Amino acid sequence: MADGDLTTLENVKAWLPDMAQVTTSDALLARLITAASQAVCVYTGRPGFDVQAYGEVYDGSGWPTLVLRQWPVVEVDGVSFADGSAPPGYTLEPAVAGGGAQRLSLTQGVFPRGLANVTVAYRTGYPATPPDVEQAVIELVGERFRARDRIGLSAKTLGGQETAAFATKAFNDTIAALLAPYRRVCPW
Repeated sequence: MADGDLTTLENVKAWLPDMAQVTTSDALLARLITAASQAVCVYTGRPGFDVQAYGEVYDGSGWPTLVLRQWPVVEVDGVSFADGSAPPGYTLEPAVAGGGAQRLSLTQGVFPRGLANVTVAYRTGYPATPPDVEQAVIELVGERFRARDRIGLSAKTLGGQETAAFATKAFNDTIAALLAPYRRVCPW
């Protein structure tokens, strides 16, 4: 399993039952897992799903709350202002099950008005790949693995009587729906 892979070879082979005992395609499947994992990260606008540390600079608003750019937040490591001071305390809004940005609120005072005058150090991500994200990667690998037999085809007529059509979208509707809660749609 390569660094950043969102599933394992064993889980993909379980999804492709005819591949369970075959090892000749393991290297190809491993490459597809890495490529599909990267495609999911690009599609969702995330650098990855594992826990990562961020040190971000924000503009102070004069309000007691600040919306953090990354989510879900695992822990806030520190908040400081440009003058070197730090707030006496803060609370973090709980993560929402479906995903979304979280607010950091000061227990006293406000974030001082100014440009690039608030620094927040925090960690975000998931301790393990969310099951729906992993399933999306597994299904994408399965589709790409099967699609190699029909590269460049959008439809095929069999015996003049039956026509098979093939999806040509990057992600089918099921995969897109599995990934929808994890997409970052607000550019920072």
